[in-house]
Amino acid sequence: MLKQFLHGYDKGFTLTELLVVSFLGLSMLALTLSTTASNRRLYKHDLIRTKINQNLRVGLDILGIDIREAGENLPPTFPAVELINGAGSAPDELIVRRNLLDEVFNVCQAITALSTNTNITVADNTLTTPGCDKTSNATGFSNWQAHRTAHSGSVKAYIFDRVAHVGEFFDYIGEQSTSNAYTINRAPGTWAHSFPVSSSSIYVLEEWRYRLQNGVVQIISNQDTANPLDVVDGVSGFQVTAYMQDSSTKTSFGVTDTWTQIRALDISITGQASFEGQNMSKTVSAQFFPRNILSN
Repeated sequence: MLKQFLHGYDKGFTLTELLVVSFLGLSMLALTLSTTASNRRLYKHDLIRTKINQNLRVGLDILGIDIREAGENLPPTFPAVELINGAGSAPDELIVRRNLLDEVFNVCQAITALSTNTNITVADNTLTTPGCDKTSNATGFSNWQAHRTAHSGSVKAYIFDRVAHVGEFFDYIGEQSTSNAYTINRAPGTWAHSFPVSSSSIYVLEEWRYRLQNGVVQIISNQDTANPLDVVDGVSGFQVTAYMQDSSTKTSFGVTDTWTQIRALDISITGQASFEGQNMSKTVSAQFFPRNILSN
């Protein structure tokens, strides 16, 4: 009996048994590969979503710093915040401004639109205009000169008419002091607006304009549209809402609105990426408070 059993054992597996075993082995291998591929796909999916989220968070962090500094050394009547509402679902634009120096000059001799005057009188003892005496502007004149000198001899200044609510940047390149007057000098150019004595002031201003252009959130500094700074790419939506202290909301905020009445600016950025032929999107939001409101 034992010899017959061993003789049968030596014959090995039948073809049917080999096919069954091979099928089972291939099935287990296919299941393992399928599970691995599925896990890899989920990993890549989560990786892309995480990358979108981190990308948008970085953009919000940068924007939040600028919003918190908005309105520094600026009065409530100055447009420290502007919000341009995009038509329909189009992206919004946000403009925030701050004054870099404590001192602000009054315009002491009127400027006419389309004129090319390069000398701006900011103090003159021969005038009776309030705020235009030379003595009270001595510290400001010295600080402006020091600031300009420390920045390679030229900085951006901003002139603004508080009544007409118009303003423009110019290159502040020098200054002059006489026995009776202070003047600051601008680079050659033409004034776009008129600036009367009674309602116009000059600031060393910094302006940031946030916009969405071709899927990229950009910063335009001091209206230099030729050299925008890219903040975050892969963006499909940029929306801003102003929450006011009286509990109302505004989707647009103009030069005549009082920025010190803002409670918070709500920023929503939507990012988008493609994965295996499908579009993935995620929206992150945050609210920021222009803290210089507390100084007014």
